[in-house]
Amino acid sequence: MNQRIASWLHKLWLHDSTTYHHSIRVSKSQNEWELIKQHPIWGNEFLQKEGITNQDVTSSVLYHHERLDGTGYPFGLIGSDIPFYARICSILDAFDCMVSDRPYRKSISFADAKTELWKSRNTQFDPYYLTVFLQMCESHFIELYHTHEC
Repeated sequence: MNQRIASWLHKLWLHDSTTYHHSIRVSKSQNEWELIKQHPIWGNEFLQKEGITNQDVTSSVLYHHERLDGTGYPFGLIGSDIPFYARICSILDAFDCMVSDRPYRKSISFADAKTELWKSRNTQFDPYYLTVFLQMCESHFIELYHTHEC
């Protein structure tokens, strides 16, 4: 249940900041990219101001762009240093980004998104949680996607 709340809150935070994110050009300058990489910190600050302090929820928002290989942001955490729920949220976030239209590109199919996720196992995504996610049948992807949209 906490993961569903964290995903919903993440989506809410991104929705609130959509105007800012969509106003930035596709080819971002280094300064713009550094600013965008702060959104997990801003999301966590938003949760704190709203009195949401559940560690599972806040860590999902704060660490969902960390990567297993340490090249993520905002802190560059590595492997098991990334909280459990954040590792799951990163998969859900990436999947949602790929299967949703963006101002700068069209969505891709669920099958293509699954292939792209698989390419990033062991570097970006936890291979165990990614395997579980990818083994879900298509009807579950559709249900998950519509639930994640809130």
